[in-house]
Amino acid sequence: MKKTTLLLAFVSATIFISACKKKDATLASETANGKVLALGHGGMGNSNFYPMNTYEAILNCINLGANGSEMDVQMTKDSVLVLYHDDGLETLTDGSGPIINYTWNELQQYHYIVGPYVQYDIACIDVLFEHIDNLQQHTFSFDNKLLFDDTWRPVFMRAIIRLLEKYQMEQHVFIESHDPAFLTAFKLLKDYEYFFNPPDFDTGLHQAKDNNIYGIIMDNENISADQISLAHQNGIHVQTWGPASEEDNKQAIAKNPDAIQTDNVNALVDLLSQ
Repeated sequence: MKKTTLLLAFVSATIFISACKKKDATLASETANGKVLALGHGGMGNSNFYPMNTYEAILNCINLGANGSEMDVQMTKDSVLVLYHDDGLETLTDGSGPIINYTWNELQQYHYIVGPYVQYDIACIDVLFEHIDNLQQHTFSFDNKLLFDDTWRPVFMRAIIRLLEKYQMEQHVFIESHDPAFLTAFKLLKDYEYFFNPPDFDTGLHQAKDNNIYGIIMDNENISADQISLAHQNGIHVQTWGPASEEDNKQAIAKNPDAIQTDNVNALVDLLSQ
């Protein structure tokens, strides 16, 4: 696949000089007793200079000492996995329409619209993983955006399986979805660590237990310490997302989830290192 000049320049200036200093990431399966994974939300979060899900956002997140990052995963019509959050390109880039309408080669003509004199590319996960030193020391949570016809789902699952096998990342990636049927179908193919994103805690706990799903993921504001404890008592792991301020991150840590997807990477990493 084509690697952009921007990515190569950025990687050479950052990742290769700092990733080797990064401590080994610990999987959430080992953290229910108080050790919390620090993950960026789409990299550096939704209020950072770098657009979420870009190469720059993810790599800066790692360089700041996070264990890894959440990513919004979509697929092109030629089965290339890319990072993008919204339903259509028109909301964040100079393109239009859904990702699934384009091949990877076609998609590379579009860029994030953030201001003059700067350009951020849509990120391909294969390219990103290829340029992260010590990749398996990091943990990533794939928030799977199922923004295509259901007939594409098996193709999407196989694309994820190929990617994780290629980089030996099967034990270092969580698979998220709002759709328990997608998670259940995927689980029949591969025994990854799946997280259900439910409308409320009770629904999440019920679905996770009934379908033997590894964990649930919820907005930090919508789940309590007692609920997280109850999930742990039932063998269910918990990720939370959304804390932005230092105080938000303190409150999230106090609830003892297995992982926190933060919009303030600096604050979370600093708090967890104390």
